[in-house]
Amino acid sequence: MVLKYCYYIIVLAIVCVSLTLSQCKTTETDEYFYCFDCRSEYPDSERVKINLTINAENQKVLIQIFTGKFNPTQLTDTVYSDTVNKSEITVKLATDLYYSVAAIYKKGKDSIIAIDGGKFEARKISGCQNTCWQLYGGIYDVRLKKY
Repeated sequence: MVLKYCYYIIVLAIVCVSLTLSQCKTTETDEYFYCFDCRSEYPDSERVKINLTINAENQKVLIQIFTGKFNPTQLTDTVYSDTVNKSEITVKLATDLYYSVAAIYKKGKDSIIAIDGGKFEARKISGCQNTCWQLYGGIYDVRLKKY
């Protein structure tokens, strides 16, 4: 009777190991391949999301988007500039670039500049039977913090 249970445990272990080894692994992320929110073609541009603070003192906020890291002495790399009145906006930008987003708020007679930045990139993920592209980054938070 004990020998019969040992046989079942050994068979179950062999089945589990073979199932684990037969799963598809990605070549670039070294994770098991589950492609969610996947694009079959390379996305050269897509929409990024920008979160802002809209309040009684700042009903409209000037935002500027720059390529590269924010440099207040060199603002010639502006790719987008607008005055907005919504707390969340989307802007279509090219992928595979580092972006800095600046929002200019008023506090009495003073100005407060909120800055966020990061790379917005498309990564190729290769699996067993298909290749897909996923977007990473693209969410910038330039809301006012409570201080």
